[in-house]
Amino acid sequence: MSSKYYTTTETAKLIRKALKVKFSTVKFSVRSSMYSGGSSINVSWIDGPMTEEVNSVVKFYEGASFDGMTDSKSYKSALMVFEGEEFPTEVHFGADYVFTNRSMSSESKAILVEKFEQIAGIKYEDNATYSTQEFGYYQMPTMYGCQIINHMFYEKVGA
Repeated sequence: MSSKYYTTTETAKLIRKALKVKFSTVKFSVRSSMYSGGSSINVSWIDGPMTEEVNSVVKFYEGASFDGMTDSKSYKSALMVFEGEEFPTEVHFGADYVFTNRSMSSESKAILVEKFEQIAGIKYEDNATYSTQEFGYYQMPTMYGCQIINHMFYEKVGA
């Protein structure tokens, strides 16, 4: 079986292409970092798809995994069938890890604040505390408004 190695920069280019195919209307920032212990790629975007959706695309390109129980990094490979090829090729990606970060725009926050006020029936403030029962967060009896908005954003409630 043949094998192919992609550098971190080449892996970042592959990630950009895959994201463009899956989420054509979303603008992503894909940045690679190289350091003495390896390398990583950071993918960030505003609003758009949920983190899990993006992870289902980009985590394929991670070249390593980490086991916290043994404090060890293991390298991994993937099998790919390239166009015009009959048999799969073992592929090694240069970035050890691919990290993702979804951010909230001020427009999305305004929509969620409006939804918050509809649910709670009171005016929203970032630093005021509110009962969480109306929002279905039973793990804590109260939360700051900004915490509730963040939960709503990352759970895609009302947006």
